[in-house]
Amino acid sequence: MNLSDAAPTAEDLLAQVAALAGAGQNQAAAARCLEGLPRFPASQDAQGRPMFLARYLELLLEQQEHERAASFIAEASPGPLPGWWRLMLARDAARRGRITQAIAEYRHINTLDPKAAEPFDVLRWLALQHCSSEAADALMALAGRMEALGRETAADLAWVFHRNGEAERATAFHQAAHPRSCRIIQTCDSHVYFDLAMVTMAANRRFAELSGADYALFVGVNRGYHPWHATYNRIDWLRQILSCGHYGWVLYLDADAYVADLGFDLWDFLEQRREHAFIAVSGTDSGIPWDLNIGVLFINLADPRARRALELWHQSFATLLPPSVLMAAEVPFHETTHNDQSILQAILRDNPDLAAGVCFESKRLINSPFARYIRQHLREDNVDFAQRVAAIRAGVAQALDTAPQP
Repeated sequence: MNLSDAAPTAEDLLAQVAALAGAGQNQAAAARCLEGLPRFPASQDAQGRPMFLARYLELLLEQQEHERAASFIAEASPGPLPGWWRLMLARDAARRGRITQAIAEYRHINTLDPKAAEPFDVLRWLALQHCSSEAADALMALAGRMEALGRETAADLAWVFHRNGEAERATAFHQAAHPRSCRIIQTCDSHVYFDLAMVTMAANRRFAELSGADYALFVGVNRGYHPWHATYNRIDWLRQILSCGHYGWVLYLDADAYVADLGFDLWDFLEQRREHAFIAVSGTDSGIPWDLNIGVLFINLADPRARRALELWHQSFATLLPPSVLMAAEVPFHETTHNDQSILQAILRDNPDLAAGVCFESKRLINSPFARYIRQHLREDNVDFAQRVAAIRAGVAQALDTAPQP
């Protein structure tokens, strides 16, 4: 007898199946699997599954013949369906984006093997790939508690809920992923205030490094035509930070504001005020709930009142200051031109519920030339600009000299 006349081994037959499937002849490949089933009933693949049965079912699923596959496995495996079949169904459902079915199958797999990593990995992938809140909820259900997810997964789920417009849920997961989250930002024009911003940046950036916060500086005019229009940059920038899924704190500092105490405990300060939407000082010491100075402004993006105020701020800016008005507004902070502070004050005045979210601090702590934590030398404090810059430069130098070692 020639060797070629010998009956094919299980490996030979499986190779034929692979070749036929690779050529797109799935029906012929399935027929070969059915041929191998009775001949090699004990043959198993690398995953411990019945070799030809598993491959046959895979071919049926690839052809989307799910009912036929389910009927066949039910006849071939009396009793409870094998776990490998449920896993096959789960993977097929995930691959085709049938999220509800994939979730149901992976939940079952998790009950069979709670330590299996695949249900967690695939549900996370489904949540991100399909921006699925349903998959995110299923993942959370498997984990049992938020801490068990880990920071990376919590950050991913925060992004899913943010993209779906579920801000409150996004906030919870963002805070789990970033328990200490604060961005310190400054902005200035490239002509008048640039050199001054370079001075204050040295202290503010150093404070961010020491405390574990983030720091960023934007130079130029985002929307406007004259250098002083850089004051409006914060309106667009804050909205952009929120649109990127940041639900932590933001500390905005004018170009003439700097951290004087580089050892100040930022996180304890924020934790004690986490029920507030904004932290600022009163603009005129009037006691009016909407009269805040925004030269030093903490914004808590975890608070829905802050998010709403920023949205209204952005809308009002676009409405009150169209291009024609900005073009004509050459004189800085003229009383006939709405400035960014007056716009926000008007929003808080007209929305008492938002104004109630403001925490007013003492000027002995922030936003004054004598403040212990954050100092600001306002335009009205020093008539001479050079004198103002000199005072800020000296204060920054002292802050850096007395900064704690990391």
